[in-house]
Amino acid sequence: MGAKLPNEVLNDVFLCMDPASCRQFVFLSKGTFPLIANCIKRFPEKSRKNGLSNAANFINLMLFFLSGIVIPIVGLIWIMQAFALFLIALFFCLGGLIVVTFGLLMVIFSYILLIMSAIPTLLIGFYIDYLDKTT
Repeated sequence: MGAKLPNEVLNDVFLCMDPASCRQFVFLSKGTFPLIANCIKRFPEKSRKNGLSNAANFINLMLFFLSGIVIPIVGLIWIMQAFALFLIALFFCLGGLIVVTFGLLMVIFSYILLIMSAIPTLLIGFYIDYLDKTT
């Protein structure tokens, strides 16, 4: 099967708002958060069997909006890291110690941002897993 066009991916994302079609959800950051992608695939089927359709709706909605926040943050982090590494490479050659320090701090800050953006996603994943085991 060929790669999906961006509008087809978006259609899949919007389809996920309906739990019945959530099995074909294509999570935009599937490579970054495989745990969450697997939870999304499993959870709606389980929730329908156990009468948790409202919970499924709520979690799908939360993940839909979260993906709109987390993915841009991760993209921003990649841009920040690329820029910081460029600064480090450029000014290390010129001997600018202050700018090298600034570049390194930028890399550290971008990793902190990455961890902060991943925490809510993982918490939702663990919550779905907990519901999966207890219901």
